[in-house]
Amino acid sequence: MIDRRQADDPEHGAQFAMRTDPVNVALLNRKRQMAASGISVRGAAHTSLFATAEAARIACSHPSVLPQSSAITTASAFMQPDGLVAWIDNMNQQTQRYSSWCGAAVVSKISYSIGVPVSQETAAVPSWTNSVADAGTSREAMGVSLNNVARSKVGWNYYAVEVPDYNITQAQRDTFHANIGFDVRSGWPLGVAILEEPGVDTEIYIHLPGHPQMQWIRHWIEIGGYWYAAGSPDNIYHADSAQNPWPSTPTTNWYPERRMGTLIGGASYYW
Repeated sequence: MIDRRQADDPEHGAQFAMRTDPVNVALLNRKRQMAASGISVRGAAHTSLFATAEAARIACSHPSVLPQSSAITTASAFMQPDGLVAWIDNMNQQTQRYSSWCGAAVVSKISYSIGVPVSQETAAVPSWTNSVADAGTSREAMGVSLNNVARSKVGWNYYAVEVPDYNITQAQRDTFHANIGFDVRSGWPLGVAILEEPGVDTEIYIHLPGHPQMQWIRHWIEIGGYWYAAGSPDNIYHADSAQNPWPSTPTTNWYPERRMGTLIGGASYYW
């Protein structure tokens, strides 16, 4: 098991408040009920990810390598008939305009992915987000922003927040796994906050590709696919806007779910 954290959570108070806020609790309970019942939510114009006659003609044997990034941006609709591979149609990717605009970039990417485009500039306006993007996007501001987008699509607040422990538990990892599956199959990207801590050992102090290993980083990314092939580690597909300030950061990437689960410990994600 990868476990990088031994210290107490420095944001324990803020996390506890978010977990117990009545509005967030109500949203989360509704999402959990939807997921448990198998209900999926799409706007009328959004393409279904469930296997169509065309998708059924795709060979259901798993290829020997993960699907390439180009396939993600050009596929019309794809969920492998066995359900172990799925991604969101034409998931949008952008580089953040400024080094502190990862949150604004994620909101914009998700808005384009679900068909109700919002620019990074709009997503960064304090009156729209209840935040100041130049100081980074807070957990609360991300919820406001994503649900502004969601209401444009379906008329109500879709996104609920999960706040894993600083030392993420296996139960929280399992919930993350399930929530990714539900949202991807429904065609909604996740907005995910990660916490990267400086350290030499890359198996303990995990950083996403292209992120400086010896920096303490809080960052928002977009998740929109999964690859659960039998006999290999689970992988998830994410888009990262951090080419500004780190040009070597891949725009999109398949990444081990286990490592991503470690990175969300002490942070949060909207699904």
